[in-house]
Amino acid sequence: MILCRNLIFTYFAEELQSRLLSTFHHCLMPGGALVIGCHEALPQNDLFGPWPQEPHVFQKIRDPSARDPLSDSSR
Repeated sequence: MILCRNLIFTYFAEELQSRLLSTFHHCLMPGGALVIGCHEALPQNDLFGPWPQEPHVFQKIRDPSARDPLSDSSR
C-alpha cells in the first residue's frame, strides 16, 4: 500500500505526476493499493483502477507484459 495524500496529485506538474505514478506501479505488488487525498485525482492512466466503493483508493492493474513466475511452465 502506498499512501500519497495532498502533495503529488495536487501540486506537481502532470508530467511528473505520470512519472511518479509509473514508479508507484513498479513498486507495488499485483493488486496493491494507492491511496490519494480526497481533493486529488489521478492523471489519465492504465496502471491503476478504482478500488470498489472507495473513491480515493486505486488498485494496481497487472502489467499484461509481465511474466507470472507461478505459471512459468519451464520449471
